[in-house]
Amino acid sequence: MEEAWGEPVSRAWAEQFPIAPYRRLVLEQQAIPGGRALEVGSGPAHDSLPLADRGIDVHGVDWSRKGLEAGRRLYAGEGHRLHAVCCDIRDLPYRDGSFDFVWNGGVLEHFEDGDIRKVLGEMRRVAKRGGTVLATVPNRFYFWYQAHLKWKRLRGREHQYGFERALDAGHLAAQFRMVGFENVNMTGIHLHPAPSFLIPKTGWTTRLFARIFRPLEAAATHSPWRARSGLDLVVWARK
Repeated sequence: MEEAWGEPVSRAWAEQFPIAPYRRLVLEQQAIPGGRALEVGSGPAHDSLPLADRGIDVHGVDWSRKGLEAGRRLYAGEGHRLHAVCCDIRDLPYRDGSFDFVWNGGVLEHFEDGDIRKVLGEMRRVAKRGGTVLATVPNRFYFWYQAHLKWKRLRGREHQYGFERALDAGHLAAQFRMVGFENVNMTGIHLHPAPSFLIPKTGWTTRLFARIFRPLEAAATHSPWRARSGLDLVVWARK
């Protein structure tokens, strides 16, 4: 997947994705201003750019050198610095308790359970005591996106990142508990319907739903029903 990051990455490119503003809300609620954050499986760490805007020291790890280099250029262009390290995210090159906030988005769904636990175990290890570990993944119960993926497979088009499976919040929360977390929280983001995933030229309907659901999305409340309703489910815990 090196070729996925062959082109320059900009803030405008990062903000084009429908999930981007909702991930930003969650990160801003959970990350500690002025602390150190690590995005695991970061690519160019474009989702963590809002953290850098808030004065957080952002680190990114990924196996893709091209992705990390794209991230360095992105952050430099925005007046920030990305501390980027190429590595296997199942074996992080950091000391125990190095970060206040450790997270990833759109990563764990590309691994089987055994490797998910390895990644989460490493994320927990490098988090400080009292620090937060958070992951977002596609929700298996969000109809519009899952139907979109099935339609692509029926047409013989594989997912661009290879192996991927949707997860449910209970299953991911169980993986958190297996690596030592006790009080595990969950919620969901991008709660509104998105017909444009399935029906061409219906982007206006998705944007309309987004406006209608905006007060609900912006509310700083979290619950299991959200985790079953959103495009992405979010699970997190404190060490």
